[in-house]
Amino acid sequence: MGERSLPEGPSESAHGGGRKGRAVTLLVVALALAYAVVLSTFSILAHRGLKTQMNDLGNADQALWAAAQGDLAMTQSNDLDGQLRSRIAIHANLIFWPLSLLYLFWPNPELLLVMGSVACAAAGVGLYAFARSRLGGTWWTLVPPLAFWLSPMVQDANLYDFHAITLATAFLVWMVWAFDAGRPRSGWVLLVLAMLCQEDIPLVVFMVGVYLALRRSRRTGLLVMAVSLAYFVALVGLVVPAFSRGEGMAKFSVADGRYAWLGGSPVEVLRGIAARPWAVLLHVLRPDHLRLPVYLLLSGGLAALGGWPMLLVALPQVAAGLLAWGPWMTRITGTYYWVTCEAVIILACILAAEKRVKVAPARFLWPLAYLSGATVTFSLLLSPLPYGLGSTWQNYTLPAEREGLLAVAQLIPQHARLSVQNNLGAHLSQRRDITSFPRRLETADYVLLHLRYVGGPDSGLFVRTSPVVMFGMPTQQLAFATRALAQSPHWGLVAYKDGFCLFARNAPPVIPREQVPGLIAADARQLEEAYELASSQRRRWSRHLVGAYSWEELAQAFP
Repeated sequence: MGERSLPEGPSESAHGGGRKGRAVTLLVVALALAYAVVLSTFSILAHRGLKTQMNDLGNADQALWAAAQGDLAMTQSNDLDGQLRSRIAIHANLIFWPLSLLYLFWPNPELLLVMGSVACAAAGVGLYAFARSRLGGTWWTLVPPLAFWLSPMVQDANLYDFHAITLATAFLVWMVWAFDAGRPRSGWVLLVLAMLCQEDIPLVVFMVGVYLALRRSRRTGLLVMAVSLAYFVALVGLVVPAFSRGEGMAKFSVADGRYAWLGGSPVEVLRGIAARPWAVLLHVLRPDHLRLPVYLLLSGGLAALGGWPMLLVALPQVAAGLLAWGPWMTRITGTYYWVTCEAVIILACILAAEKRVKVAPARFLWPLAYLSGATVTFSLLLSPLPYGLGSTWQNYTLPAEREGLLAVAQLIPQHARLSVQNNLGAHLSQRRDITSFPRRLETADYVLLHLRYVGGPDSGLFVRTSPVVMFGMPTQQLAFATRALAQSPHWGLVAYKDGFCLFARNAPPVIPREQVPGLIAADARQLEEAYELASSQRRRWSRHLVGAYSWEELAQAFP
């Protein structure tokens, strides 16, 4: 099995390289820096505006803080079933170990938000590097990075707290470039870094190996496939069980695991698919699942069909989304799963454009033109940034109440066990035992709730404006839980400021109990009125992009 490579792409001179190529490169670098600054700013505004979550940013912050404190298991207290687990048993983010060294200098969740923006900026530059190696120094090479940075799915991933998938995407894009450009040493280093990010990335790397075997080097491709598969088996069979007391990965074993309907482990999931093919087919063919591949095709996949071997790289993640229970992993807006798929589609568009260049260098590169038009259209419609149809500047404003959080937080001892409203958790997550309320309530020393709506207008497209995500429950349930704690003889209201209610177990209240119901009722009314006004901005069609529905329900909506 010797080396088998395709001819190299056109030289830079064939497309106006030299001075023009350097100008394009400088422009891309400047745009990447601008992207990183702008998206970091909006991410930090969302965090400081109490719009991030314990369930995501807080979990990652607690894990990195624990690793920096010497806890290599990165014990987390906020799993779905309220059990203490290693981070590696939830997501195999082994990349957190080296990243935790940064927490020795700046232990702040805002560091993670900046890191996610820088990773997306770097991925865009990697797409430009790949385009330049394939198309030369033409202005067309501006399209791939701009399409990536303007993609609403990329912006969603960037702005939705912090997830290691953004880091993995940057490593994967540069890995493809390195192997493609004949720089195998850099490619292998980037391959290792990518696989350390998350448990599903080895399967994506495996498909990169398939692409390399088909289009570049059979030997390298087969070796990449072998290494990635061996790592995945070792990860699932040895590493994760070692950190999870033999239970396996939590996404398969907890009560509401995404794939529990098929099995409790990757092997059982495969058996479930083989044993119930008809049920799987019906599941995949639901309209709220099919919308994902339809969107990916319309956003650029159709133009990328000419580079189909690269599109194979997206199959593991798309399949994982289609097989998951519920609409969460197939919603079009508001999640973070599809940043890698967007990069893969753009890489494939570059290859499709290269085919046209090889036939006739002066030909119009319609794959990149289509990618441009589709990206601009979807970005204007669905971007989470204020220029999008479903977002406004009000979604990023800093509420006056945030100062109240800083004051109340100082009353909570560092060693105390805390159950906290979901959108407050990432501000208090550097402690050993913290959960999203009401998890682990029976062992908590303190409970912190906030009877205010700070999400801004709720178009229905983005999760951080939804009380179910922001608070972890509907507004009525939050008000009821606050009243119940205030009336409980086991809890005392020890601080009350700007809608923040801090309860301590078996502590005397600082406010007479007879006054508390009236205060909470007034705050509850303010909460309800604020969200009622926010939800009046909901788009009628948003449900079809994010919710669950059957073919019958879809037919009723469009008679």
